[in-house]
Amino acid sequence: LRDESHRTEPAPATAQEAPQTPLSSLMLQQIQAVQAVYDLAGQSVWKTALSNITESREVFVASSAEGFGICRYFYTKLLESREHVHYLHHDGSSYIALMDEPAEGTLLVLMDCGGNLAALQKLGKMAMKAGYKTVLITTRFYEWGPDSADICLTIPLGQNGGHSMLQLVAITEFMLHSLSQKGESNRRDRNRRIGDIQRTLNA
Repeated sequence: LRDESHRTEPAPATAQEAPQTPLSSLMLQQIQAVQAVYDLAGQSVWKTALSNITESREVFVASSAEGFGICRYFYTKLLESREHVHYLHHDGSSYIALMDEPAEGTLLVLMDCGGNLAALQKLGKMAMKAGYKTVLITTRFYEWGPDSADICLTIPLGQNGGHSMLQLVAITEFMLHSLSQKGESNRRDRNRRIGDIQRTLNA
């Protein structure tokens, strides 16, 4: 008979790491984007940006051509929570609307959504030179430089790279939620008026 007392049990097979799929990679990038914006929301520059958007008399929103969708979404949702919000199209003629307003109490929000930044950068420089306060939202601060805006919200890209649109969607949602909480009393009255308009149009 064999001596069974000295038999060694085979080592358990190590679980192999599941291969990363396109869906799991996208989910990881989304989690990283939300985490990056969450960290940004704890900084003083975030509070300063929100205060300026809330307290400015007039707010103008502009973006690079590639970001028209998210920029218009931000503009529409912001218009639901406060008045005097304006959307600047990607052409010089619409920029005149900004210059029609006095610099005091007017804010320009620049959303860098990728692509060609020439027109957006020129608008930002022109606005700052004229004395308008500016807020820049970007994932590529290296394309702008330290004197490109009064307030800069920079979101780093995820460790695995990925498209900056994920970061921009995250910061847009965080910002809109924070602004709605900041002006809760005004928002209730504005929602009532928006509801009245919608009922009138749908009647």
